[in-house]
Amino acid sequence: FNYIEFYHSIYIKIRFLFRKLFIIMFEESLSSQEYLEKIGKCRLIQKYISDGEYEAEFSIYKYNNVLLFNNGVLITEDHYPIKDSYLREHQFEAQIYQLLQRNLTELLELNDIEYVSLLGSWAHNYWHWLFDFLPNVIISENMGFKGKYIIRADNFIVQKMTSLVLLGVENNRIVVQDQDKSFSINNLSLIEKISHTDERFLFLLKMIRDSFLNKLCENKIKNRKIYISRQKVKKADKDLANGRYIVNEDEVWSLLENYGFEKIYMEDYTLDQQIKIASESNFIVGGHGSGIAHSLFMQEKSHIIEFFSPNYINHCSSKLPTKLLNHDYRMLITEHCEEYSYGKAHDAPILVPIDYLEIMLDNIFLD
Repeated sequence: FNYIEFYHSIYIKIRFLFRKLFIIMFEESLSSQEYLEKIGKCRLIQKYISDGEYEAEFSIYKYNNVLLFNNGVLITEDHYPIKDSYLREHQFEAQIYQLLQRNLTELLELNDIEYVSLLGSWAHNYWHWLFDFLPNVIISENMGFKGKYIIRADNFIVQKMTSLVLLGVENNRIVVQDQDKSFSINNLSLIEKISHTDERFLFLLKMIRDSFLNKLCENKIKNRKIYISRQKVKKADKDLANGRYIVNEDEVWSLLENYGFEKIYMEDYTLDQQIKIASESNFIVGGHGSGIAHSLFMQEKSHIIEFFSPNYINHCSSKLPTKLLNHDYRMLITEHCEEYSYGKAHDAPILVPIDYLEIMLDNIFLD
């Protein structure tokens, strides 16, 4: 008797019953309300976007009479819950369970104009906002969208507003969803999710880069070399397993200072200022994180050294900017850190091997 298959089959049945129960409860709870008038299914619209040099086809999914809840759950007019692609199944089910505890009558109706949702489980993160959500704005604007964008109120709200304005979206076209607000929306569009390996992605990033730099930066080449420190992240969070801070920061900085680097704490600057710093730089060194995403705004053919803990390796931060701008990108896999004994591998602290870093720097500067 295979116990694993048996328990797995039970688990699948429980999940099925849970989903069925959710649909029944949700439909009954809404049957006494008039939020879901049936006027048609999702419409798929496909159009070509061009920057004058490249052209690609993208898709927009248009929904009528949807519910957009403050925990990120989106329910279509036929009661179908749409899952955030970054969420695992158990996380999505937890969101739905949380939703069932809510008073579904507390809905703000948005019926005046067309809306595009810029909500998602990682929209509070600079890298994801830059590479996952702003391309949707480029697509929408180039398709002639004149409506409003919905963004979530969080600790990243100022940067979100700034970036949208830099793309030409006026403040009166931005709707901020507070944590206690849920929406009933008559006309909502969702933009096709683009893979980070999709070649179409590159010219969208170029359009974002050009829009930002044209508004913020003068064409002055300063060739700054910057080290992005995450030490303030460590100080702000006593959990040593959080923040990907550099364990031997003093040694790393002592070496980099000899090569003419500046130490930068990106959190001390506004988004405008961060982009200006990156645009004046031709060398960035730092641990894996959102700071490295600024490689999109560096001068072409710049240098990047990104530190990774052996517990978590993902060179997403500069993979696309490197391809777009022909950067010299180098990954330094660091040593295992004994301080890392718990927590998520994603947030493991980093112990940089100084000797290897020095060899890498010498190879670049002597080349």
